[in-house]
Amino acid sequence: MKILTFNCFITPLSPHVNFRITRLVDYLLASEFEIICLQEVSYTYVARKISKKLSDNGYNVFYHSNGLLVAGGLLIASKFPMIDSEFYKYEEQGKLISFSFADVILGKGFLHVTLECNSGNLDIINTHLISEFPMRNDLSCYNNLQLKELSKYVSHISAGNLIICGDFNTQQSINASNVTRVINNNDTKTVEESNTNRKGFYSIKVNDRVDNIFYGTRIKEVYSDIVLDNPWQKGKKLVHLSDHYGIYMDFDIQD
Repeated sequence: MKILTFNCFITPLSPHVNFRITRLVDYLLASEFEIICLQEVSYTYVARKISKKLSDNGYNVFYHSNGLLVAGGLLIASKFPMIDSEFYKYEEQGKLISFSFADVILGKGFLHVTLECNSGNLDIINTHLISEFPMRNDLSCYNNLQLKELSKYVSHISAGNLIICGDFNTQQSINASNVTRVINNNDTKTVEESNTNRKGFYSIKVNDRVDNIFYGTRIKEVYSDIVLDNPWQKGKKLVHLSDHYGIYMDFDIQD
């Protein structure tokens, strides 16, 4: 089975939104991922557009709309039936009067869906933690408080059929003994200042691994890699589909 996690970079000031979403959906359908976890699908109209295309091609889609905005900016699509789905909002949301105000308005949290697969039920968690400027790693920062909340939630899931993925905005790992990180190499970058979307307002000089996939004890990683790291041609320009790159994993569920 194949899973993808990808931050879509749909924000009020992000450029080339229609072009990037159209190319992204084309890529998703051509790649035939069984499970897709997207972050920063901030607007309901964008979620509906993506959902319609994926649903028409055999996917089950879940996101939680708050009207204009999508809760947490999160969306999960799967070829497998969803037997349970929920959005959980983090208790710690950060300060509204800060550089993280957009994250606070969106309401950070995670989606948890249970899929009915051929090898048994599979729990998928998709999250996007708050981005703090400058990036901090001290225990009192809101990003770490959200990561701690997620780790506590994950540690109470006893089944090994578990995958957690998303944009964590940190290199820190989930503190739970029942999960392993994909591509366990800090030299692998999912955000680089050479990205075509890291210009102007978004020209923060960051070269980091902030997106991740973690998996439980019954998940066997077959192959994993960074994807969507090459730009697309748009007229005379080269345009990346996001200011992040995606992570793809091919995996089996062990008996």
